Amino acid sequence: MRKLKLTLWLVVGLTLLLLGVMSLRDVYQPTGNSIANLAPDSGNPPAREPVTGGRFPRRSGTPWPLDRSVQAPEALSKTIPLKSRCEELLESLKAMDATARLDAEQLGAILEAAASELSGAERTEVLNKIAALIADRDLDLGFELVEKLADFRDRHGFVKAIVESVVELAPDRAAGWALRLQDSQLLQSACSAIGMKWGQMDREACRTWAESLSDPTVRLSALEGLTWAWTLKDPTAAYDWAAQLPESEMRGKIFVKMSKLVTARDPQHGSEWALRFPEGPGRSEALDYAVFQWASKDLQAAAAWAVQIQEPQLREGGLVAVARSWSNSDPERATAWAAQLAEGPARTSALMTTVRKWAEGNPADAARWIDSLPQLPARAEIFESVTSALKASQPSAAEAWLKSVFDPDLHAAGLRIVASEEEQNRVKP
Repeated sequence: MRKLKLTLWLVVGLTLLLLGVMSLRDVYQPTGNSIANLAPDSGNPPAREPVTGGRFPRRSGTPWPLDRSVQAPEALSKTIPLKSRCEELLESLKAMDATARLDAEQLGAILEAAASELSGAERTEVLNKIAALIADRDLDLGFELVEKLADFRDRHGFVKAIVESVVELAPDRAAGWALRLQDSQLLQSACSAIGMKWGQMDREACRTWAESLSDPTVRLSALEGLTWAWTLKDPTAAYDWAAQLPESEMRGKIFVKMSKLVTARDPQHGSEWALRFPEGPGRSEALDYAVFQWASKDLQAAAAWAVQIQEPQLREGGLVAVARSWSNSDPERATAWAAQLAEGPARTSALMTTVRKWAEGNPADAARWIDSLPQLPARAEIFESVTSALKASQPSAAEAWLKSVFDPDLHAAGLRIVASEEEQNRVKP
Protein backbone atom coordinates (compact mmCIF):
# COMPACT_ATOMS: atom_id res chain seq x y z
CA MET A 1 0.00 0.00 0.00
CA ARG A 2 2.84 2.34 0.88
CA LYS A 3 4.54 1.65 -2.47
CA LEU A 4 1.31 2.48 -4.29
CA LYS A 5 1.05 5.85 -2.54
CA LEU A 6 4.66 6.70 -3.44
CA THR A 7 4.00 5.79 -7.08
CA LEU A 8 0.91 8.04 -7.19
CA TRP A 9 2.79 10.98 -5.65
CA LEU A 10 5.59 10.48 -8.21
CA VAL A 11 3.10 10.56 -11.13
CA VAL A 12 1.46 13.71 -9.75
CA GLY A 13 4.85 15.40 -9.31
CA LEU A 14 5.97 14.60 -12.87
CA THR A 15 2.66 15.85 -14.23
CA LEU A 16 2.99 19.17 -12.41
CA LEU A 17 6.59 19.54 -13.63
CA LEU A 18 5.54 18.93 -17.24
CA LEU A 19 2.73 21.48 -16.96
CA GLY A 20 5.16 24.02 -15.58
CA VAL A 21 7.57 23.53 -18.49
CA MET A 22 4.74 23.93 -21.00
CA SER A 23 3.60 27.13 -19.31
CA LEU A 24 7.10 28.60 -19.52
CA ARG A 25 7.27 27.74 -23.22
CA ASP A 26 3.98 29.53 -23.85
CA VAL A 27 5.04 32.60 -21.89
CA TYR A 28 8.47 32.96 -23.49
CA GLN A 29 8.65 32.43 -27.25
CA PRO A 30 10.50 34.05 -30.22
CA THR A 31 9.33 37.53 -31.16
CA GLY A 32 6.47 37.66 -33.63
CA ASN A 33 8.40 40.08 -35.88
CA SER A 34 9.25 37.81 -38.80
CA ILE A 35 11.83 40.22 -40.24
CA ALA A 36 14.43 39.00 -37.74
CA ASN A 37 13.88 35.45 -38.90
CA LEU A 38 14.93 36.42 -42.41
CA ALA A 39 18.47 37.25 -41.35
CA PRO A 40 21.17 34.60 -41.94
CA ASP A 41 21.68 32.34 -38.89
CA SER A 42 24.59 33.71 -36.88
CA GLY A 43 24.83 30.62 -34.69
CA ASN A 44 23.42 32.45 -31.63
CA PRO A 45 19.98 31.57 -30.18
CA PRO A 46 17.17 33.89 -31.32
CA ALA A 47 16.17 36.76 -29.04
CA ARG A 48 13.17 36.10 -26.84
CA GLU A 49 10.67 38.43 -25.32
CA PRO A 50 7.52 37.90 -23.26
CA VAL A 51 4.30 37.64 -25.18
CA THR A 52 1.66 39.85 -23.60
CA GLY A 53 -1.25 38.25 -25.31
CA GLY A 54 -2.73 37.43 -28.65
CA ARG A 55 -3.81 39.86 -31.38
CA PHE A 56 -5.52 42.84 -29.77
CA PRO A 57 -8.71 44.33 -31.24
CA ARG A 58 -7.88 47.04 -33.75
CA ARG A 59 -9.20 50.55 -33.44
CA SER A 60 -11.20 51.63 -36.47
CA GLY A 61 -8.96 52.93 -39.29
CA THR A 62 -5.76 51.88 -37.49
CA PRO A 63 -3.50 49.26 -39.13
CA TRP A 64 -2.14 46.42 -37.05
CA PRO A 65 1.26 47.05 -35.48
CA LEU A 66 4.16 45.62 -37.48
CA ASP A 67 4.65 42.56 -35.28
CA ARG A 68 0.92 41.76 -35.30
CA SER A 69 -0.17 42.54 -38.86
CA VAL A 70 1.57 39.42 -40.13
CA GLN A 71 2.61 36.83 -37.59
CA ALA A 72 5.58 34.72 -38.69
CA PRO A 73 4.46 31.18 -39.49
CA GLU A 74 6.14 28.39 -37.56
CA ALA A 75 7.67 27.32 -40.89
CA LEU A 76 9.85 30.45 -40.84
CA SER A 77 12.45 28.55 -38.85
CA LYS A 78 16.02 29.31 -39.83
CA THR A 79 16.43 25.67 -40.81
CA ILE A 80 14.20 26.37 -43.83
CA PRO A 81 15.85 27.91 -46.96
CA LEU A 82 15.60 31.70 -47.20
CA LYS A 83 13.62 31.58 -50.43
CA SER A 84 10.91 29.48 -48.78
CA ARG A 85 10.82 31.80 -45.76
CA CYS A 86 10.45 34.86 -48.00
CA GLU A 87 7.70 33.21 -50.02
CA GLU A 88 5.77 32.14 -46.91
CA LEU A 89 5.88 35.66 -45.54
CA LEU A 90 4.78 37.08 -48.88
CA GLU A 91 1.85 34.68 -48.96
CA SER A 92 0.88 35.89 -45.48
CA LEU A 93 1.00 39.49 -46.65
CA LYS A 94 -0.99 38.60 -49.75
CA ALA A 95 -3.69 36.96 -47.61
CA MET A 96 -4.27 40.13 -45.61
CA ASP A 97 -7.47 42.12 -45.95
CA ALA A 98 -7.26 44.00 -49.26
CA THR A 99 -7.96 47.26 -47.42
CA ALA A 100 -5.05 46.77 -45.01
CA ARG A 101 -1.96 48.81 -45.68
CA LEU A 102 1.21 46.99 -46.72
CA ASP A 103 4.11 47.79 -44.45
CA ALA A 104 7.15 49.22 -46.24
CA GLU A 105 9.53 48.08 -43.51
CA GLN A 106 8.27 44.51 -43.67
CA LEU A 107 8.47 44.30 -47.46
CA GLY A 108 11.77 46.15 -47.54
CA ALA A 109 13.34 43.61 -45.20
CA ILE A 110 12.21 40.74 -47.42
CA LEU A 111 13.47 42.59 -50.49
CA GLU A 112 16.90 43.30 -49.01
CA ALA A 113 17.27 39.77 -47.66
CA ALA A 114 16.42 38.25 -51.04
CA ALA A 115 18.72 40.64 -52.93
CA SER A 116 21.69 40.03 -50.63
CA GLU A 117 21.35 36.31 -49.87
CA LEU A 118 19.70 34.74 -52.92
CA SER A 119 21.10 34.56 -56.43
CA GLY A 120 20.08 33.80 -59.99
CA ALA A 121 16.57 32.56 -60.67
CA GLU A 122 15.66 32.34 -56.96
CA ARG A 123 16.40 36.01 -56.35
CA THR A 124 14.54 37.07 -59.50
CA GLU A 125 11.51 34.98 -58.53
CA VAL A 126 11.22 36.52 -55.06
CA LEU A 127 11.73 40.07 -56.37
CA ASN A 128 9.08 39.49 -59.02
CA LYS A 129 6.61 38.26 -56.40
CA ILE A 130 7.18 41.37 -54.31
CA ALA A 131 6.71 43.51 -57.42
CA ALA A 132 3.45 41.74 -58.26
CA LEU A 133 2.18 42.23 -54.69
CA ILE A 134 2.78 45.99 -54.60
CA ALA A 135 1.49 46.37 -58.16
CA ASP A 136 -1.77 44.85 -56.97
CA ARG A 137 -2.01 46.50 -53.54
CA ASP A 138 0.09 49.66 -53.22
CA LEU A 139 1.79 50.85 -56.39
CA ASP A 140 3.30 53.96 -54.83
CA LEU A 141 5.23 51.77 -52.42
CA GLY A 142 7.37 50.73 -55.39
CA PHE A 143 9.16 54.10 -55.39
CA GLU A 144 10.33 53.52 -51.82
CA LEU A 145 11.26 49.87 -52.22
CA VAL A 146 13.32 50.26 -55.38
CA GLU A 147 15.68 52.54 -53.46
CA LYS A 148 16.54 49.64 -51.16
CA LEU A 149 18.17 47.70 -54.01
CA ALA A 150 21.84 48.51 -54.49
CA ASP A 151 22.52 46.48 -57.64
CA PHE A 152 21.34 48.29 -60.78
CA ARG A 153 20.30 45.00 -62.41
CA ASP A 154 18.01 44.24 -59.47
CA ARG A 155 16.59 47.78 -59.66
CA HIS A 156 15.87 47.50 -63.38
CA GLY A 157 14.40 44.02 -63.03
CA PHE A 158 12.21 45.11 -60.12
CA VAL A 159 10.84 48.15 -61.96
CA LYS A 160 10.25 46.05 -65.07
CA ALA A 161 8.32 43.47 -63.06
CA ILE A 162 6.14 46.18 -61.51
CA VAL A 163 5.13 47.82 -64.79
CA GLU A 164 4.59 44.48 -66.52
CA SER A 165 2.21 43.45 -63.74
CA VAL A 166 0.26 46.69 -63.95
CA VAL A 167 0.17 47.11 -67.73
CA GLU A 168 -1.84 43.92 -68.23
CA LEU A 169 -4.82 45.49 -66.44
CA ALA A 170 -4.21 49.24 -66.73
CA PRO A 171 -1.60 50.35 -69.31
CA ASP A 172 -2.28 54.05 -68.67
CA ARG A 173 -1.70 53.56 -64.95
CA ALA A 174 1.59 51.75 -65.61
CA ALA A 175 2.71 54.54 -67.94
CA GLY A 176 1.77 57.22 -65.41
CA TRP A 177 3.69 55.46 -62.64
CA ALA A 178 6.79 55.02 -64.81
CA LEU A 179 6.91 58.71 -65.71
CA ARG A 180 7.20 59.56 -62.00
CA LEU A 181 10.50 57.67 -61.66
CA GLN A 182 13.32 60.07 -60.85
CA ASP A 183 16.20 57.90 -62.10
CA SER A 184 16.52 58.43 -65.86
CA GLN A 185 17.82 54.93 -66.55
CA LEU A 186 15.00 53.32 -64.59
CA LEU A 187 12.53 55.54 -66.45
CA GLN A 188 13.88 54.41 -69.81
CA SER A 189 13.86 50.76 -68.72
CA ALA A 190 10.27 51.02 -67.50
CA CYS A 191 9.05 52.68 -70.72
CA SER A 192 10.78 50.05 -72.82
CA ALA A 193 9.09 47.29 -70.80
CA ILE A 194 5.70 49.01 -71.15
CA GLY A 195 6.24 49.31 -74.90
CA MET A 196 6.98 45.60 -75.19
CA LYS A 197 4.00 44.47 -73.13
CA TRP A 198 1.47 47.04 -74.31
CA GLY A 199 2.61 46.61 -77.91
CA GLN A 200 1.59 42.96 -77.75
CA MET A 201 -1.83 43.83 -76.34
CA ASP A 202 -2.82 46.96 -78.29
CA ARG A 203 -0.26 48.14 -80.83
CA GLU A 204 -2.06 51.30 -81.92
CA ALA A 205 -2.74 52.54 -78.39
CA CYS A 206 0.86 51.85 -77.43
CA ARG A 207 2.16 53.67 -80.50
CA THR A 208 0.01 56.72 -79.73
CA TRP A 209 1.37 56.82 -76.17
CA ALA A 210 5.02 56.28 -77.17
CA GLU A 211 5.00 58.89 -79.93
CA SER A 212 3.42 61.44 -77.56
CA LEU A 213 6.29 61.34 -75.05
CA SER A 214 8.13 64.66 -75.05
CA ASP A 215 11.58 63.54 -73.89
CA PRO A 216 13.44 62.11 -76.94
CA THR A 217 15.37 59.53 -74.91
CA VAL A 218 12.29 58.28 -73.11
CA ARG A 219 10.33 58.26 -76.37
CA LEU A 220 13.05 56.16 -78.03
CA SER A 221 12.95 53.63 -75.18
CA ALA A 222 9.18 53.27 -75.49
CA LEU A 223 9.38 52.98 -79.28
CA GLU A 224 12.12 50.36 -79.05
CA GLY A 225 9.88 48.30 -76.78
CA LEU A 226 7.03 48.65 -79.25
CA THR A 227 9.42 47.74 -82.09
CA TRP A 228 10.27 44.48 -80.36
CA ALA A 229 6.61 43.46 -80.08
CA TRP A 230 5.69 44.65 -83.57
CA THR A 231 8.65 43.15 -85.42
CA LEU A 232 8.17 39.72 -83.94
CA LYS A 233 4.54 39.70 -85.06
CA ASP A 234 4.67 41.56 -88.39
CA PRO A 235 8.14 42.74 -89.51
CA THR A 236 6.89 44.18 -92.80
CA ALA A 237 4.31 46.42 -91.13
CA ALA A 238 6.86 47.37 -88.48
CA TYR A 239 9.32 48.38 -91.20
CA ASP A 240 6.72 50.51 -92.99
CA TRP A 241 5.93 52.29 -89.73
CA ALA A 242 9.60 52.89 -88.83
CA ALA A 243 10.41 54.23 -92.30
CA GLN A 244 8.00 57.15 -91.84
CA LEU A 245 9.36 58.27 -88.46
CA PRO A 246 10.30 61.95 -88.88
CA GLU A 247 13.52 61.98 -86.82
CA SER A 248 16.37 60.39 -88.79
CA GLU A 249 18.51 59.51 -85.76
CA MET A 250 15.62 57.83 -83.97
CA ARG A 251 14.56 56.09 -87.17
CA GLY A 252 18.09 54.68 -87.54
CA LYS A 253 18.10 53.31 -83.99
CA ILE A 254 14.72 51.69 -84.54
CA PHE A 255 16.04 50.06 -87.71
CA VAL A 256 19.00 48.65 -85.74
CA LYS A 257 16.60 47.22 -83.17
CA MET A 258 14.49 45.62 -85.90
CA SER A 259 17.55 44.21 -87.64
CA LYS A 260 18.78 42.55 -84.45
CA LEU A 261 15.42 40.87 -83.92
CA VAL A 262 15.25 39.59 -87.50
CA THR A 263 18.91 38.53 -87.41
CA ALA A 264 18.37 36.50 -84.25
CA ARG A 265 16.00 34.30 -86.26
CA ASP A 266 17.86 34.25 -89.57
CA PRO A 267 21.22 36.08 -89.92
CA GLN A 268 21.23 35.83 -93.71
CA HIS A 269 17.76 37.33 -93.96
CA GLY A 270 18.76 39.98 -91.43
CA SER A 271 21.78 40.94 -93.56
CA GLU A 272 19.78 41.14 -96.77
CA TRP A 273 17.02 43.07 -95.03
CA ALA A 274 19.44 45.61 -93.50
CA LEU A 275 20.98 46.19 -96.93
CA ARG A 276 17.60 47.46 -98.16
CA PHE A 277 17.25 50.03 -95.38
CA PRO A 278 17.17 53.63 -96.59
CA GLU A 279 20.35 55.65 -96.28
CA GLY A 280 20.90 57.29 -92.93
CA PRO A 281 21.99 56.59 -89.37
CA GLY A 282 21.61 52.99 -88.37
CA ARG A 283 21.88 51.35 -91.78
CA SER A 284 25.60 50.52 -91.52
CA GLU A 285 25.30 49.46 -87.88
CA ALA A 286 22.39 47.15 -88.66
CA LEU A 287 24.23 45.57 -91.59
CA ASP A 288 27.49 45.10 -89.67
CA TYR A 289 25.67 43.42 -86.80
CA ALA A 290 23.78 41.05 -89.08
CA VAL A 291 26.88 40.05 -91.08
CA PHE A 292 28.88 39.46 -87.89
CA GLN A 293 26.17 37.11 -86.58
CA TRP A 294 25.91 35.36 -89.94
CA ALA A 295 29.69 34.83 -90.07
CA SER A 296 29.62 33.23 -86.63
CA LYS A 297 27.23 30.61 -88.02
CA ASP A 298 28.34 30.25 -91.67
CA LEU A 299 31.67 31.97 -92.23
CA GLN A 300 32.18 31.12 -95.89
CA ALA A 301 28.66 32.13 -96.94
CA ALA A 302 28.83 35.44 -95.07
CA ALA A 303 32.27 36.25 -96.49
CA ALA A 304 31.19 35.48 -100.06
CA TRP A 305 28.07 37.62 -99.66
CA ALA A 306 29.90 40.58 -98.10
CA VAL A 307 32.39 40.73 -100.99
CA GLN A 308 29.49 41.26 -103.43
CA ILE A 309 28.03 44.34 -101.69
CA GLN A 310 28.04 47.15 -104.25
CA GLU A 311 28.28 50.25 -102.08
CA PRO A 312 31.94 50.68 -101.01
CA GLN A 313 31.25 51.90 -97.49
CA LEU A 314 28.75 49.15 -96.76
CA ARG A 315 31.06 46.55 -98.31
CA GLU A 316 33.90 47.70 -96.06
CA GLY A 317 31.68 47.40 -93.00
CA GLY A 318 30.52 43.93 -94.04
CA LEU A 319 34.06 42.66 -94.66
CA VAL A 320 35.30 44.03 -91.36
CA ALA A 321 32.37 42.29 -89.63
CA VAL A 322 33.48 39.00 -91.20
CA ALA A 323 37.08 39.72 -90.14
CA ARG A 324 36.00 40.39 -86.54
CA SER A 325 33.96 37.23 -86.36
CA TRP A 326 36.68 35.04 -87.91
CA SER A 327 39.41 36.58 -85.75
CA ASN A 328 37.65 35.42 -82.61
CA SER A 329 38.36 31.80 -83.53
CA ASP A 330 41.40 31.86 -85.88
CA PRO A 331 43.04 35.28 -86.34
CA GLU A 332 45.95 33.88 -88.38
CA ARG A 333 43.69 32.36 -91.05
CA ALA A 334 41.47 35.43 -90.92
CA THR A 335 44.54 37.56 -91.68
CA ALA A 336 45.42 35.36 -94.66
CA TRP A 337 41.87 35.77 -95.97
CA ALA A 338 41.88 39.54 -95.50
CA ALA A 339 45.25 39.87 -97.25
CA GLN A 340 43.85 38.39 -100.48
CA LEU A 341 40.96 40.87 -100.71
CA ALA A 342 41.06 43.49 -103.43
CA GLU A 343 43.34 46.41 -102.58
CA GLY A 344 41.54 49.32 -101.01
CA PRO A 345 40.14 50.69 -97.74
CA ALA A 346 38.11 47.54 -97.09
CA ARG A 347 41.20 45.31 -97.12
CA THR A 348 43.16 47.75 -94.96
CA SER A 349 40.40 47.92 -92.35
CA ALA A 350 39.97 44.15 -92.36
CA LEU A 351 43.72 43.61 -91.87
CA MET A 352 43.83 46.13 -89.03
CA THR A 353 41.15 44.03 -87.34
CA THR A 354 42.69 40.60 -87.89
CA VAL A 355 46.33 41.51 -87.23
CA ARG A 356 45.40 43.27 -84.00
CA LYS A 357 43.50 40.21 -82.78
CA TRP A 358 46.41 37.98 -83.81
CA ALA A 359 48.92 40.21 -82.01
CA GLU A 360 46.86 40.18 -78.81
CA GLY A 361 47.31 36.41 -78.57
CA ASN A 362 50.63 35.91 -80.34
CA PRO A 363 52.42 39.24 -80.85
CA ALA A 364 55.71 37.73 -82.05
CA ASP A 365 54.16 35.71 -84.90
CA ALA A 366 51.91 38.59 -85.95
CA ALA A 367 54.89 40.98 -86.02
CA ARG A 368 56.99 38.56 -88.07
CA TRP A 369 54.14 38.26 -90.57
CA ILE A 370 53.87 42.01 -91.19
CA ASP A 371 57.67 42.35 -91.09
CA SER A 372 57.98 39.81 -93.93
CA LEU A 373 55.76 41.74 -96.35
CA PRO A 374 57.58 44.96 -97.25
CA GLN A 375 55.43 45.48 -100.34
CA LEU A 376 52.10 45.12 -98.55
CA PRO A 377 49.92 48.14 -99.40
CA ALA A 378 49.10 50.29 -96.37
CA ARG A 379 51.63 48.24 -94.36
CA ALA A 380 52.79 51.19 -92.24
CA GLU A 381 49.20 52.29 -91.59
CA ILE A 382 48.23 48.79 -90.43
CA PHE A 383 51.34 48.50 -88.24
CA GLU A 384 50.78 51.87 -86.56
CA SER A 385 47.10 51.13 -85.93
CA VAL A 386 47.90 47.79 -84.29
CA THR A 387 50.76 49.25 -82.24
CA SER A 388 48.57 52.04 -80.86
CA ALA A 389 45.75 49.62 -80.01
CA LEU A 390 48.10 47.18 -78.26
CA LYS A 391 49.81 49.91 -76.26
CA ALA A 392 46.43 51.10 -74.99
CA SER A 393 44.96 47.70 -74.15
CA GLN A 394 47.88 45.28 -73.69
CA PRO A 395 51.23 46.98 -72.97
CA SER A 396 53.08 43.68 -72.55
CA ALA A 397 51.85 42.47 -75.95
CA ALA A 398 52.90 45.81 -77.49
CA GLU A 399 56.42 45.33 -76.10
CA ALA A 400 56.69 41.80 -77.54
CA TRP A 401 55.24 43.05 -80.84
CA LEU A 402 57.92 45.74 -81.22
CA LYS A 403 60.75 43.42 -80.24
CA SER A 404 59.83 41.08 -83.09
CA VAL A 405 59.81 43.77 -85.80
CA PHE A 406 63.18 44.21 -87.54
CA ASP A 407 62.25 46.66 -90.25
CA PRO A 408 63.97 49.86 -89.02
CA ASP A 409 61.25 52.19 -90.31
CA LEU A 410 58.45 50.22 -88.68
CA HIS A 411 60.40 49.82 -85.45
CA ALA A 412 61.12 53.56 -85.25
CA ALA A 413 57.47 54.36 -85.94
CA GLY A 414 56.41 51.96 -83.21
CA LEU A 415 58.75 53.56 -80.66
CA ARG A 416 57.36 56.99 -81.50
CA ILE A 417 53.82 55.78 -80.94
CA VAL A 418 54.73 54.23 -77.59
CA ALA A 419 56.53 57.40 -76.45
CA SER A 420 53.58 59.54 -77.52
CA GLU A 421 51.11 57.33 -75.64
CA GLU A 422 53.22 57.47 -72.48
CA GLU A 423 53.54 61.25 -72.71
CA GLN A 424 49.77 61.63 -73.05
CA ASN A 425 49.25 59.45 -70.01
CA ARG A 426 51.66 61.57 -67.97
CA VAL A 427 49.92 64.85 -68.75
CA LYS A 428 46.42 63.51 -67.99
CA PRO A 429 44.99 65.01 -64.78
